[in-house]
Amino acid sequence: MAVLALKTGLTLWASVIAFYNDLSTRYRDFLQARAERQRIFNELNSCTDRELAELGISRADIGAIADGTYQR
Repeated sequence: MAVLALKTGLTLWASVIAFYNDLSTRYRDFLQARAERQRIFNELNSCTDRELAELGISRADIGAIADGTYQR
């Protein structure tokens, strides 16, 4: 009986640890994606209106481009 309780306890803790590992991985991925969006936004925002026009975009499009939702 004690062996069964010990196995169940280990399985529960393994599940909890797996949950938190997955959660931390997702949070790290979220932070990396947010940093990349911010980098793109800053890079495009530093361009002049003439440079943006040469790329075929306007200043109002920068947010959508950084978010990945821009459509022509």
